Amino acid sequence: GQEPAADAASLVGKLLPPQNGKVRWPRMELAGFGRGADGTGGFAIINGKQILVGESFGKVALVDINPQGAVVEYMGERQTLVVDVPLD
Repeated sequence: GQEPAADAASLVGKLLPPQNGKVRWPRMELAGFGRGADGTGGFAIINGKQILVGESFGKVALVDINPQGAVVEYMGERQTLVVDVPLD
């Protein structure tokens, strides 16, 4: 009696976008970011291009700037890009 549950799970996996870090994110490198003086809006420099909050590049949207970095969204998942600072 376990086969129907397995079929349902595999069907759900096909219908819904993958979650929990299973999305294959494009390679992105954050070079810098900043916010507006009033704490809203902002920009990020990703892969050498300046992107404003609310804009998209490819299928990736810049949704927010927080103190740690740039919050991007891709295929329903969000992550924060941080500036990669060499330690040496």
